[in-house]
Amino acid sequence: MQSAHTQSAVGVMLREWRVARGLSQLALACDADISPRHLSFVETGRAQPSRDMVLTLAETLDVPLREQNALLIAAGYPSAFAESDYDGPEMNQMGHMHSWDLSAENRTTRRGKCF
Repeated sequence: MQSAHTQSAVGVMLREWRVARGLSQLALACDADISPRHLSFVETGRAQPSRDMVLTLAETLDVPLREQNALLIAAGYPSAFAESDYDGPEMNQMGHMHSWDLSAENRTTRRGKCF
């Protein structure tokens, strides 16, 4: 016998992130300022989350932006964040800046400066 509802992809993904973060439904619901019952319904597919709800839960769970896009797509919404390839021209500039920042930090550390 099949249940009246099936788990939604976004519900399964949100549950996986919640479990990975070591949170109960009650803890996540409190942190996200939603009812535990609504969170349970979202995770089990009994409720379809709004776009804002997906983003709120993702931010509360500290989900990376790329994965937030995946959650939105699973819920039937368009991506919210632009994506770049790691070897794309935008990232080349960031890589040079990041290397420079690390080099400056290493020089400071080698001098024995401690915070």
